[in-house]
Amino acid sequence: MNWRKCFDPSYTIIEIDLEPGEELYAEPGAFIMGSGNYEVELTLSSSKEEGLFTSILNAAQRKIAGGESAFFVRYRAIDRTTLFLGPGDSEPGDIIYVPVQSGIIVKSGKYVAHYGDIQTSIALVYAGYFQVSGDVTWLNLIGNGGAWISGKGGLLRIDLAPGQTVYVDEEHIVGFSQDIRYDIKLFSDIYGKDKGVIDFVKKAAKALATTHFSREGVIFRFTGPGSVIIQTR
Repeated sequence: MNWRKCFDPSYTIIEIDLEPGEELYAEPGAFIMGSGNYEVELTLSSSKEEGLFTSILNAAQRKIAGGESAFFVRYRAIDRTTLFLGPGDSEPGDIIYVPVQSGIIVKSGKYVAHYGDIQTSIALVYAGYFQVSGDVTWLNLIGNGGAWISGKGGLLRIDLAPGQTVYVDEEHIVGFSQDIRYDIKLFSDIYGKDKGVIDFVKKAAKALATTHFSREGVIFRFTGPGSVIIQTR
């Protein structure tokens, strides 16, 4: 399998060459065009380890909780095949390839395609946190293979060394490695040292004002080792 980007970085699509017998899975709506002799099939899962019940459950979670399609489109090359794929949304931007061996969590709507034996499930990124914006559920990919994900504007992968920290606005996060440590706070940091009710109300009011006028809201603090992928828009 070989692949390359076309029309990057603002209107990126990917061109993927498949040898006979190779398979690729993509989000419905990602297909642009293809050449060669290949099979197309709707499937609930790309993992050979998932049973039927698990596949149905994960598909329902992707559709109901995550806002993703319940199905993947499987492309299997019979002869040498070339496929052109792009993001399903209309926002201009770039596409980045990410190895999935250690697992990656992808924001809802950013997944384009993947290959390999990969299990997909819903990741509750905000579980236990006070949420003021953003998607509640994200897509979790884990297994052996690789994935292509999209973003608005340019895409940047940040690799953090152990103990290294970076702060990223939620709107600019596309995905992050499953093993990275993170916590979530408001931009104005309403949770100060003083936990009194009056102090909390004052800081909450300040948080709402800061969010409204600065357009800043939820901030992720990531601590390495691990990787974060951000979009510039």
